[in-house]
Amino acid sequence: MALDADQRRAVEVRHNVVVAAGAGSGKTRVLTERYMAILRNGEAGVPEILALTFTRKAAAEMFGRIYRSLTEEVQADPALQRELDRFDEARISTIDSFCAGILRDGAARFGLPAVVQSDDRQLMREARRQALGFVLSKGEDPAMAAYIRQYGVDGTVDNLLLPLITDRHVDAFTLAGTVEEVTQHVVELRKGGVDSFITMPFAVDGGSIDTTIKRFGTEVWPAAQRILGETA
Repeated sequence: MALDADQRRAVEVRHNVVVAAGAGSGKTRVLTERYMAILRNGEAGVPEILALTFTRKAAAEMFGRIYRSLTEEVQADPALQRELDRFDEARISTIDSFCAGILRDGAARFGLPAVVQSDDRQLMREARRQALGFVLSKGEDPAMAAYIRQYGVDGTVDNLLLPLITDRHVDAFTLAGTVEEVTQHVVELRKGGVDSFITMPFAVDGGSIDTTIKRFGTEVWPAAQRILGETA
């Protein structure tokens, strides 16, 4: 599928710019094409391009897309072979991973060990504290109220917000189709390592927020668990 005019402008611009785009608008695709355009034009090589994302999932997706594009285009443009050969030097990572690398590289200058670790349990406690505050502050919002009615406050925090931190979730509204089709997709994703599925706080056509949330929980998820032999 060809890029539209706005996406093409985002790929071709060569000065500092902020591109605002919503979910599902093709941000990763545009960034991949921008990366490839820089390589094609000889503006920079793989080790000279820094591509940062917020999540490990997005970083892995971008890495995979760019690598696949390189392997496909190298047949038509042999000049890209050099970039493909040194793609192991690609700097495509999350912001926190990039910053941790800077700390490790500069630790010796300050007499510090080059071992940088994060306390995941402490980070999760802080994330839960902030998520709980967010839920309580948005309790009167219709979408949040629907989640609280369905899952309770703790369930909304644990099942809706915290999974976003792990990068191992899927928006249930991307699983379009019949109950049987969506169930099969869920089964495949579970086998692939996805831990949770999030129904976003808006209604599908012809239904309410509450109905949409309940349908995934009462029809799709139990059917997937039966196929996978999982317990609730």
